[in-house]
Amino acid sequence: MTCTISGLDANNAVAVTWKEPDGATVSDDVNYDLLAGTVTQIDGSGVQNAVLTIKAAKLADAFADHSSFTYKCSVTSSQYTASPPSTEVDVVANVVTLGKVLYQIKLVGSET
Repeated sequence: MTCTISGLDANNAVAVTWKEPDGATVSDDVNYDLLAGTVTQIDGSGVQNAVLTIKAAKLADAFADHSSFTYKCSVTSSQYTASPPSTEVDVVANVVTLGKVLYQIKLVGSET
């Protein structure tokens, strides 16, 4: 899942906070990988893409019977540390079930 922040100064990335659907703060642990991202210039505006990766075990455990789920992201300025966090933004993920793949392996040997 990606939280895209634009309008940033190239030298000042923001701190991104993710929240689970139940409101708990996400941490980089056995359930998640967090990538804060860096600020890049796109058309004269600083853009930062923060990525939340939900690990397979968490997906299977928490969202197996859901068609979608919503996490929230918010940012805090690293340049103006006294500023409050931004409003939380919904980041929605749709669950797609690809089904089971059935296959058969036929071993072919040769005799010498």
